[in-house]
Order: sequence, then structure tokens, then C-alpha cells
Amino acid sequence: MLRELYYLLFGERSTVTPECQVNKNTAPEEKNNEGMKKIDNEEKPLSDIQRLEKRYGELHEGMVIETSLQDLLLTAPRHRARTDAYDSLVKKLESDYKVKLVITSRKKNKLNKKKDE
Repeated sequence: MLRELYYLLFGERSTVTPECQVNKNTAPEEKNNEGMKKIDNEEKPLSDIQRLEKRYGELHEGMVIETSLQDLLLTAPRHRARTDAYDSLVKKLESDYKVKLVITSRKKNKLNKKKDE
């Protein structure tokens, strides 16, 4: 009886071809949005540091780079346009190069002004 209902709903009897079968032993392929190549966590800050050196010159101990989020997004693009997207870069610069990266954003500035009032 259930088979008859199934056939009424879905039409002809469906058959599973070998191409349609799913092998449970194979792992699914890793896909990245927009077909972009995945970069591991170690390579990303290094490429960003190279871009910063190209823009600000050689990084040296005690250097402070203060930049807006908009400018940093042009230099080292991120999918998330927020300052916390650069946390790994900030930590890498502080630990390896002793360089302080200060990122300002309009949203933080507006919040600070409201707190001061």
C-alpha cells in the first residue's frame, strides 16, 4: 500500500544507478565561498605583513601603525569588515615584530562619543 502511494506521488519506479550511490567512506570535498583558495592561519598574517611593509616601509621594533578600518581593508582585505577580523594580524605583529597596530573605525568612534556625553 505504501509503495502504491509512493508510485502515485513520484511517478515511475525510481532506480538507483551506481553513479547516484553515495559512498560513505569518501570525505566531502572542502568548498570555499566564491571559489577562493583557502589559506591557512599561518600564511594569512605573513602575506598581510608583507603588504603592510610595502605600504609603510620596513617594520621595526616600537613602531606604531594607526590606520582606519577602511584603509586596512584596502591593504589587507577580509570577508568580515570588522576590526576583530584583524586580531591574528595584530597579535602576530606584537609578538614577532614588536609593532603595535591600532585600527580605528567610525562605529567605535561613535560609541566612544556617546559614552563621553
